[in-house]
Amino acid sequence: MNHSLSQKGANIAHSFRTFIPLIIITVLAIGLSLLSYQYSILTSEKIAAEATQNLKDNGRIQAYDISKSLENRFESVRDNLEILANAPLIQLGEYSQARVLINTAENTTEGFTDSYFLIDEVGKLQWAGSFVDQQIYDQYYGADRTDRPYFTEPRDTHQPYFSTLRDSVDGVPRIYVAYPIIDSSGTFKGVVVASMNLMSLGNSITEQLPPDSQGAVSLMDRDGTILYTQNEALLGKNYLSDEVQSLLFTNYISANQKDTFNGMMQDSHAGNSGTGEYTSSGVPLILAYNPVMFDQGSGNRQQHAMSLHLTLPKAFASDIALLIEQQRNLSTIVPAAIGAVAVGIALMIIRWN
Repeated sequence: MNHSLSQKGANIAHSFRTFIPLIIITVLAIGLSLLSYQYSILTSEKIAAEATQNLKDNGRIQAYDISKSLENRFESVRDNLEILANAPLIQLGEYSQARVLINTAENTTEGFTDSYFLIDEVGKLQWAGSFVDQQIYDQYYGADRTDRPYFTEPRDTHQPYFSTLRDSVDGVPRIYVAYPIIDSSGTFKGVVVASMNLMSLGNSITEQLPPDSQGAVSLMDRDGTILYTQNEALLGKNYLSDEVQSLLFTNYISANQKDTFNGMMQDSHAGNSGTGEYTSSGVPLILAYNPVMFDQGSGNRQQHAMSLHLTLPKAFASDIALLIEQQRNLSTIVPAAIGAVAVGIALMIIRWN
């Protein structure tokens, strides 16, 4: 009896000594598996974060380049207006002879501007490139423009002026660039103005995108009015209006991203540049934005004319996506392999004993 109990106790002690190492091996295997899994997940997340940052950097560079291209075109218009404002015929009020100059200047920016026109010191329209026939000339010649900011601002400040979106006399919303006519004595003699419609603005920026680009560009003036976007329902409307907010966050962007998206738009509206992420209709996107400045020239300050937005799909290049997928597969296979090896070793030890 005593011998049986002694033998049983020896077996228990032997089993205990056998299973203690097995438990330790199992715990170590599980620990190493979890460590490997966490490391693999962190590595794949880091790869994804680096790829996202590269997309943001590229988007910011593209937005900057497009905005600078647009600034250069505005500068060309301003230079034309400056030349006209300083032309002797216009300085002397020889408006009938200056018509050729105005039409020539308009031709140099054709496709970007739709009309150049001249207003005298009392606010009367003297000539416009859009006077294509006598009937239109008779209809608009001498029209009063004293209520228009493109006349009053240069008159009062003697500085070039870049307008926000305004309804023109023919009912078409336009952007205006105006330059004051100042004679040698410093007397205000009128303004020369160039106008641009929303279609010309839109064409000028979409043509800057690469042919295979999946990006979408939009413009918003400094008052928050949407000048150009692929969604025609938003054109000419203020971004912060209830109509636009309701349309955006009901049909395109989920309501839980409203603060994030509006924060980016407000930062853009303030004249800043930056990038951010959001999701529209279930598609992850990157938004890059940059201000478009109007250089008033002659050492004057730059004016915030509008903001440019570039939306790009958050789609990784194929090699990056493959690397992330391989890393995620590794994070699953390695822990499983470690666990299988640990179990195999444990079974071998049990068999030997």
